[in-house]
Formats: sequence, structure tokens, C-alpha cells
Amino acid sequence: MSDVDQTGRAGAAATGGWRLFFAIEVPDDAAAAVESGLAPLRTRHKAKWTSADAFHLTLAFLGDVDPAAVPALVALAHEVAATMAPFPVTTGRGGGVRRLRDGTAWLAIDDGAAAIRALADAVATGAAALLGPEGPAPRRAPAPHLTVARKASQALIDDLASEAGGPIHVGWTAERIVLVRSHLDPDRARYSIVDAAPLRGAPSRG
Repeated sequence: MSDVDQTGRAGAAATGGWRLFFAIEVPDDAAAAVESGLAPLRTRHKAKWTSADAFHLTLAFLGDVDPAAVPALVALAHEVAATMAPFPVTTGRGGGVRRLRDGTAWLAIDDGAAAIRALADAVATGAAALLGPEGPAPRRAPAPHLTVARKASQALIDDLASEAGGPIHVGWTAERIVLVRSHLDPDRARYSIVDAAPLRGAPSRG
């Protein structure tokens, strides 16, 4: 995912809605390892595969947001990030879902799932309060996961979920919440980071 978009805060007064979501980053080395693990499946199945530089763990999708709300959303991300320390994340077995003729394939999250759910709840609840009843309603994923392909066939989803196709164990440390702007190009979605909030809560003692 690209570095912080320098138009993020300064451009908040621009006209037109911004397609935004909160996410946890996947660092470059972990993204490359996931892509490598998926290589055999990519040769066997045609799909709209997510590129390594676009991997992320969605916390809450906000939809089209008035740019004037961006500074408050940035502040929310920093407020939530202050409540949690960096934590380990590990991908696991694959899966997916088919709706009509479309399908989404993903890797489940093993380590770190509870922390991701807690962050998702916090940013979604906070964003709903900030955007109000007239704004878009934040949407959370049913369970933490890393989307690896869209336009996925049932054969791909089954292969990814099988013993032969997975699990794909890749680990990293989640270190910051990012507010991301999605740009819908004809061939793919591009993502730019509007702002990044480092996780800086006190480590848990256990």
C-alpha cells in the first residue's frame, strides 16, 4: 500500500466524496510471503488476484465520506490506536464466499483476531457517531481476514480451503491503524494512505 497521501489533510476541503476505510497494514515482507504462498493457486485459477501492495486487513469500511469529516476520522484513528499496543498477526487457512456470479477468496486470521475485532468495533462505533445518521453506516467484516482474490470461482475457494491449498502461515506485527482512500480505476482499485496512527497502548501483562 502506498505511503501517506500528502493530499490527505490539506485536501479535506475538496469537493466530492472520498471512499474511505480503516485498516491494519500488511508490511511489504509479509505481503511478499503471502503472494509467494499463493503462487501455486495463481497458476491454477483465473481470478482478480489482489496485488501484494494492496494487501490489508479491513477494520471498517466507511463508503463515500464528505472530505470535511477526514480530520475527525484521523483524530479517531489516533484515539483508538492509543488504547492498544502492537500485536502479532498470523494468517491461516483459506476460504471464501460466492454470491451470484462473483466470489471473494481470503485467508483467515489466526493470531491477532481478537485484537483486530476490538479495533474494528472501536473505529466503527466512533465513525458512526462522527458521521451521524445522515452519513454512511460503517461496515465491519464478519471475521478478520485477508482478501486475496475477487471474481473467485468456487473451485478456487475450495482449493484454498483444502489441506493441499493451505493454510498459508505468514506472521507480522500490527503496528498502526491506517485511514485509506480507495480510488476505483477501470482495471483495479488503488489505495492511498490518508493518515497512519501508531499503536501505542501499554502492552498487556500476562
